[in-house]
Amino acid sequence: MVIDAGNDEKGIGSGSNQIAPFFGFAFAHGPSGLVLIPLVQHFFDISGPDVSITAARIIALKPLGQKFWAKLDIKLPYDWKRDIWLPTAEIQIGYNINATWAVYVDGFVGIGKNRLYDVGVGAGLRLKY
Repeated sequence: MVIDAGNDEKGIGSGSNQIAPFFGFAFAHGPSGLVLIPLVQHFFDISGPDVSITAARIIALKPLGQKFWAKLDIKLPYDWKRDIWLPTAEIQIGYNINATWAVYVDGFVGIGKNRLYDVGVGAGLRLKY
């Protein structure tokens, strides 16, 4: 669920509150630790602007030694209201601090002429439960 806590006048937030159920499977290759997760996800609004986007995604997760991991997330969303495709890609590198906490950095890129954004970077702290 995406809850918009932003302020559009200040340029913060997506402008809508959304829910996005998904359906997918995970395929794991034991010896390498590689996990592939193909899924389909549909985003729709619960208030705010009218949103109807269906995204085909494939996520690849790979441990890199004992402490690090890499993630690749390719998304192919279709916006039903505007009749356009909005493909994106994300790569993430993470480090497990301990059994409970991890940190990561990621990079994003919009693909094609109708992209939602050009490029972006992020950093995060993950609580593993």
